[in-house]
Amino acid sequence: NGVRWHIDNLDLGWGNSISSAQGFSGCNHFQHFDLPNQQGLQIMCPPNCWTMPGMDNKTESLLWFA
Repeated sequence: NGVRWHIDNLDLGWGNSISSAQGFSGCNHFQHFDLPNQQGLQIMCPPNCWTMPGMDNKTESLLWFA
């Protein structure tokens, strides 16, 4: 439905510390990026990632969408 939320920079203690993820509130796609501003390598969690292959503890920005 075009609904999107994002966090451009996880510099408040969350950067490089995410090892799993879960979608919520109808956002069925959850992207993790290894650079700020949704750039660089990424992993898609549709909607959950119980592990983060190749991106474990490397997330610097996020994007959620329905």
